[in-house]
Amino acid sequence: MYLDVLVYEGTSELNLTDQIQVPVTLWEQLAGPDDMPTFMRVGGNPVGRIVPAEIQGCRIPTWMWELAGCPVEFVELERVALPIAGTISLKPRGEGASLEEMTAALSGSWSCLSVGAELPLACGVYDVIAIQAADGTDVPAACILDCDVNLDLVASCSGSAEQQEPVPEPEEEIDFSQMFSLPKTGAFMGKGHRLG
Repeated sequence: MYLDVLVYEGTSELNLTDQIQVPVTLWEQLAGPDDMPTFMRVGGNPVGRIVPAEIQGCRIPTWMWELAGCPVEFVELERVALPIAGTISLKPRGEGASLEEMTAALSGSWSCLSVGAELPLACGVYDVIAIQAADGTDVPAACILDCDVNLDLVASCSGSAEQQEPVPEPEEEIDFSQMFSLPKTGAFMGKGHRLG
C-alpha cells in the first residue's frame, strides 16, 4: 500500500518513536480484527505500527522517511505480523544510559525492533545487534509491546583514546650476523653520459 505522508516536525518527540500516525478512518481500514497492533514494513524492514490520530494525512518519523529513500510523494508500506520478543541485544553508540532510562524510553515510544536498525532514543542512540523471540529462536524483527523483554547490552567500542588507537604489531628483529657481503666489483666501464 502507498501512503502520502508528511514527516514529523524536526523537534517533535515523535521522531524518536516508531509510530506511523494515520487518520482514524484509515486506521479502521488497516487495523486487524483483534486488538493486536498493525505493524508496517518499509524497504523490507519492519519499522513500526500504525496508530490512529485526529489528523489530515499521514505522519512518519524522519528516520523512517530516510529509510524509505526520502520519497517526495508516497511511502510504500506493507503489513506484517511479528513474533513476541524475548531478548534484545543493543549496542550503544557512545556512552550508554542506565537500564531504567532505556526501559522508559523503549516502552514509551517503540513497538517493534529489527536487527541492524539504528534505535534513536531520548537517552542515546543504539544499534540493534540481535533479537530472540520469546521461544528462544533468533528472529530478524519482533514486537516489544505488552511483554517482558530481556535487554542485553553489548559493550560499546568507544572509550579512552588509548583503546581506540590500534596497537602496532612488534617489528621482527633483524639478525645482522646472518647477512653476507656482496662481492666487490670494479667501477662501471660502459659508455654513458654524465647526468646533472
